Amino acid sequence: VVARLWLKTLHELADRRAFFDKIAFLVKDLKYRELVLELQKEIRSIESSRDDVVARLNVVNLEHNKLKEAYHKYESYFDQHSELKFESMKNKLQDMEAKSVQEKKTLVHDLEQEKALRAEVEERLRESSAQVVEMQRRLDEIVQTTDGALRAAKEQLLKVNEEQQRLKNDSTLEAKMAEELYQDKLRCLQEETREQMQEYGSRVLLLNSQILELTAKLEEANELYEIELSRSKTLENAVKDLNLHSEEQQEVERRRAQKQGEEIASLQQELASLREKLVELEKAKFATPPHHKQHDRNNETSTADVHVEGDEREREHSSVLAVSRPVWLLTHSVRSSNSIGARKVEDELASEEEDASTAPSTLRCESCGIRDSPHLVMACGPQHGRW
Repeated sequence: VVARLWLKTLHELADRRAFFDKIAFLVKDLKYRELVLELQKEIRSIESSRDDVVARLNVVNLEHNKLKEAYHKYESYFDQHSELKFESMKNKLQDMEAKSVQEKKTLVHDLEQEKALRAEVEERLRESSAQVVEMQRRLDEIVQTTDGALRAAKEQLLKVNEEQQRLKNDSTLEAKMAEELYQDKLRCLQEETREQMQEYGSRVLLLNSQILELTAKLEEANELYEIELSRSKTLENAVKDLNLHSEEQQEVERRRAQKQGEEIASLQQELASLREKLVELEKAKFATPPHHKQHDRNNETSTADVHVEGDEREREHSSVLAVSRPVWLLTHSVRSSNSIGARKVEDELASEEEDASTAPSTLRCESCGIRDSPHLVMACGPQHGRW
């Protein structure tokens, strides 16, 4: 069975060898031809090692056959000799059989390894054949493009030659100048065709370098993607930390704003109480003066009373100013804590102070029109008591 299998593999390898020889003959690029030749050398080395294994297997089979023959001889010898000698010889034969079985196992393992190597080499050969086909296709495309360029150049050269032949028949100076121009064009076309051929050759040479560069760029892109992925993870963690920190700051600001609101409410209450006191003081300031029903001979006493009332009014006015000053200080402190609320309170107090300052100027006597003043009360007299 083993011999049949090896004969089958030999025929398959012979067919593959012919196929690889055909590929090596068809491929015109020396680089890939050398690659195929190297692979063929490897296959030959594998075949030689396989032949060695087959030879060893044949030797083992011969030894096994010899052992069988010896075993049969010893069985016949058992009839002639003692039973102990036969047992010893039987043990020796069993040991030799075990050794032969072990050698067979090792040989089978070696054969499996050789099969695996052969499969790997065949895979590499398939890949190389695919690369060869791809390169052949590219070379065909390049050859087609170069053929088209050469045909166009040949057509242009034929036209130039026809023009040159036509110009040779003319003997004028203009014909000679045109001939020189056409010769210049011919040289330019030859240079262009030469440059195109060089360019196509350089393109063929640059194909492999571009493939290598693309693979290197792909590896770099993978590395950059891994770096960016790790960086994005770190940024996500940082954003989470910042969100937590911002939530804590918002809680602190909310508590601070709540505390400031409570302080502003208490200050507004104090301001309302001070405003009520200010209104009471203004009412006391602009209260109706008492009627003087005494005779003119008591003018001195009445003027003295008027002076006393004027002094009292001045003291009340100074007390109002003293009350309004802490109110202004209070509004200044409220402005430092809350600018919008303090600005409103300040405007209200300014309007009230302005009303208080303009109130005495608007109060006049109903009978004579004299304004409220201690000095004018003396001039007007006590008979005008309604202001």
